[in-house]
Amino acid sequence: MPTSWTIAIDWDRNGDYSSAQDDVTNRVMSAKWSLGFDELYTDLADNTLLRLTLDNTDRLFSPENASSPLFGKLVPQRPVRVQSDDGATVRTHWVGWLDSIQPGVGRYGARTVE
Repeated sequence: MPTSWTIAIDWDRNGDYSSAQDDVTNRVMSAKWSLGFDELYTDLADNTLLRLTLDNTDRLFSPENASSPLFGKLVPQRPVRVQSDDGATVRTHWVGWLDSIQPGVGRYGARTVE
């Protein structure tokens, strides 16, 4: 069985990642994370970091879009989780907090959010 990945943001901060918009996996265009040791022979780890680029064609992740079901929830300090499932084991690879939401600008460009 191939490994499946899930990237979720707990918009309601209720700890279950099960609300309708929490699973953002299908919108992920790019995902990169580190666990703090980015260079060899480092004595102390840096902060862990996850950088996501999501498809925002429908402006779901645009904080000013009052018609978005996430309106009012697009703020920092929302829990984020990256997991994989190989059919036998579910593994959590990264857990952290949303720091910022930065929609791409431009009416005619690619609509993304980082």
